[in-house]
Amino acid sequence: MYRVQSSIVSTDYMLFFDEIRQKVIELLESAIRVHKIIKVNMEVFGSYILRTQDLKETKSFNSQNRTVDQSTDLNSLFDGFRNGIIAQTTEFQERDSGWTCEKTMFLEVNINKYSPISGCSYVKLPECIERRKAVVNVRNEDQHCFAWAITSALHPAIDRTSEVSSYPHFNTVIDVTGMNFPVNLKDIVKFKDKNDISVNVYGLESKFEKGKIMYEIIGPLC
Repeated sequence: MYRVQSSIVSTDYMLFFDEIRQKVIELLESAIRVHKIIKVNMEVFGSYILRTQDLKETKSFNSQNRTVDQSTDLNSLFDGFRNGIIAQTTEFQERDSGWTCEKTMFLEVNINKYSPISGCSYVKLPECIERRKAVVNVRNEDQHCFAWAITSALHPAIDRTSEVSSYPHFNTVIDVTGMNFPVNLKDIVKFKDKNDISVNVYGLESKFEKGKIMYEIIGPLC
């Protein structure tokens, strides 16, 4: 966790974010150089006063987690975090809470290395993706999920697309010698070089929203 402060004392969150923008972007750039892929969220803190009761408290407003890599436009990312947080501060003051911002204090930037789960055996797709009928998910019973996925893309089946028997064995289609299964992201680069095949890997992140599980596709991870 990193704490970023502004040299300007103000009640204006937009001014606060504009002043610390470059500090935050340089912080993210540094983390990406070290970890390649990171998870980030931000939380802004402000000093608030409730004049009717002569109370003073620190309030905070935070963002959702985002996965960030070398392809991420960090200025756009920052704008998204800023706009979302400022919307929260505005809503808070407009809902007749009586609290008034006395000054913005600091921003906490939470950065964690993102370690995607390795590929494994068959995993049922979330219903919201499965019903779109746009993803082939081969029902293999070994640890070669990645190899079967590549094979299904190179040799599309006309029907029974989820069955292993609908495809040639991956050993006759692609070169996986020297690869460990389940496959890690770092090994996919080796696979692409060995087979001269372009592969994009995306992640699927779940979150609770209004009592329901919602899914967000993130990436490309490699």
